[in-house]
Amino acid sequence: LAYIEWFTPFSIADTTTGFYTLSRSTRRYRRHAVIVPATDIVQSCYLIPHWG
Repeated sequence: LAYIEWFTPFSIADTTTGFYTLSRSTRRYRRHAVIVPATDIVQSCYLIPHWG
């Protein structure tokens, strides 16, 4: 099993860095997350935090 937290769809890329920004998806002010079988995962996605 795998715990997955959902995020909002990509917005427009930042003009300086070229990176896309997103934020955690919430429902009723709580993080939107699910537990799924690991066999359902097609690929991973690395997220890099924005500091400062």
